[in-house]
Amino acid sequence: MHRVSLAGNLTFLSTRNFDFLRKKVARMGQLASLVIDMGEVRLIDSTGAAFLIDFIKELNSKGIKVVLKSLNRDCRDVLSSADSEGVTRGSFVTSESDIANVLDSTDSYSPRSRLLFGVEQYRKERRKAYEELFNQLGQQQKPHTLFITCSDSRINPTLITSSEPGELFIVRNVGNIIPPLGADQMPAEGAAVEFALGALGVRQIILCGHTRCGALKGAFDGIDSKKFPSVAKWVEPVVRERKLYPDINDPEMFTRVHVIEQAKNLLTYPVVDQMVREEKLSIHCWIYDVQSGEFFEWTGQGREFLTVGPNSLHGNLGDIFKV
Repeated sequence: MHRVSLAGNLTFLSTRNFDFLRKKVARMGQLASLVIDMGEVRLIDSTGAAFLIDFIKELNSKGIKVVLKSLNRDCRDVLSSADSEGVTRGSFVTSESDIANVLDSTDSYSPRSRLLFGVEQYRKERRKAYEELFNQLGQQQKPHTLFITCSDSRINPTLITSSEPGELFIVRNVGNIIPPLGADQMPAEGAAVEFALGALGVRQIILCGHTRCGALKGAFDGIDSKKFPSVAKWVEPVVRERKLYPDINDPEMFTRVHVIEQAKNLLTYPVVDQMVREEKLSIHCWIYDVQSGEFFEWTGQGREFLTVGPNSLHGNLGDIFKV
C-alpha cells in the first residue's frame, strides 16, 4: 500500500496537478493499492470530479485498488453525482481503521507506512511554517494550560482547542485519573502537576473526561486481572469512586462525576491548593463527546454541564471545593 495526498480545490484548473500525480504514482513502481489522502481538499467541481474519476479508472485498469480518505461530505456528494459508473463506490473512508476493511485485507495496511507518510507530509507542509516558533520553543517552553485527559485515541487536545505547539502541557493516562497526593508510589501525574504549576508558571487546568471511556466501563463491568493486571490495578480508584455515587449505574453518566472527583484530587496537592486560595489558578472540568466532537463544561452546580462557549473558563471551580 502506498499513499499520496491532494490539497486545495479540484476544478477545471487541476489538469496539471493530476499530470503530476500520475508521474508520482508511476515512480512508486508496482502497486496493489493506493490511499489518496483528501483531508485538505476543500472544493470539487464537476470538472475536477471527472479528472479524479478518470484517474481512478486508470489505476483500476492496472489492478490498483484506490481508497479516498477524509474527503468532506460536500465534495463526496459532488464526486458521487459525477460518478455514473460507480467507479468510486465503496472507496470512501473517514479514518485509518477503515482502510483495511475497504482493501479487504488487514495485511494490506501498514502502520509504519502511515506514520512515515505523516512525517513526510509534516516536513513538506508544516515544519517550515513553524520554523520561528520551534526556534523559540528550543530555548524554553511557556505553556498557558495544563490539559489532563485520557489516553483514548479519539481525543486530540490540540485539535479540539486549535492550539499550537508550546501552548498545552498535556497529561494523559487511561481514564484521565489524578491520584490524590501520596496515593501512588510512582506519582507521575502529581509530578506533572507540580512541574507545570511550580516550574512552568501554568495558571489554568483543564480536566477533560470523555464519553464511551473504556476505563470507566471496566470499573463498572469488571476487568480480568489475570489478562490486564495493570489496568485492573489502575482503575481501582474509580471503583472506589463508584461507592460515592450509588445512584449512578451508567458509565456514561458517571463520566461527569468522575471528572469532578479528579478536580477534588487536584486540591490535595499543596501547590494547587495554595494557588487556588491565592486566586492564581483556575480549574475547569470538561467532557468531550467522542461521537459528536463537541465538548461540555461543568457549571459547578450539581452534575450540570453546558456546551463550552463564550461564557466558559471564567469561573474557578477550585473555589467550590475549598473548606
